[in-house]
Amino acid sequence: MFSHCFASWSIQKWLDAQPLPISKHVLNPYNREFPFYTTELIQQIAVDFTIPIETLDQSVDSLYLIDYFLIANVSIIDERFVKEHILKLIACVGEVYRANREGNWLMILDEDQETWEPKLQGKSGQVHSSFIGYIYSTLMEDDYPSIRSCYLFSDNNSTI
Repeated sequence: MFSHCFASWSIQKWLDAQPLPISKHVLNPYNREFPFYTTELIQQIAVDFTIPIETLDQSVDSLYLIDYFLIANVSIIDERFVKEHILKLIACVGEVYRANREGNWLMILDEDQETWEPKLQGKSGQVHSSFIGYIYSTLMEDDYPSIRSCYLFSDNNSTI
C-alpha cells in the first residue's frame, strides 16, 4: 500500500536525507532540460533491465515489463539501486502518461532555487507530482514493486 505522505515528496528532500555523499543534482543532472532526455533514459532502462527497447513503446502494458524485472530482482533493490534508476523510471512513467493521457512535462524549480523537478501536467492543466513518491515508495517498501501502479496513481489529485 502506498503511503500518502509521499504525495508532496520532492526529489531534493529525499536526496538530502540520504547518507551517501553525492552531488546535489545527481538525480537530475539534466535540470530543466529533463524532458529532452527521456528517450535516452528509457533506452538506458532497456539496457540496464535487459528489456528489448522496441517493447518499451509508451503503452501502459510496457510498464509490466519493468515490473517483471523489478519483482524478479527485488533482492537487489536498495538505496543505491534507487539512486541509479529513479530518474529513468520517472522518464518511463512520464512518457507513458504523455502518450496515453495527452499530458506534458512541466519542470518546477524547487524552493531551494537550484533543483528542477519533473512533474506531469494533464490536458486539463492539473499538475501531477505524486507519481514520483509512488515510484520511490514501491521500490523501497513493496514486496512486489510496481511501476505500472505508479502510472495508475498519477492521476490522483496532487498538486505541486
